[in-house]
Amino acid sequence: MKSYSVINSFDNEDRNRCVDIVKDLEGTYRFQEWRRDTEDLSGWYLMRDSDPFTFPTEEDAITAASSSINWFSNCKN
Repeated sequence: MKSYSVINSFDNEDRNRCVDIVKDLEGTYRFQEWRRDTEDLSGWYLMRDSDPFTFPTEEDAITAASSSINWFSNCKN
């Protein structure tokens, strides 16, 4: 069983990169950056997880992801 839930997900324009905002069982938030290669049918690969750094709100996690992931600041909803 996962110790977190994905509560928001943002894809880049090419749909080969993704940032998930996750909420831990403790009620804190973090972000994960994923990638996939279109020619590889294996699925998504985790590139970065902000863990052990967590954030008190979803917005704080989104702000931290924007500061850490170059392409993400242009892809937010």
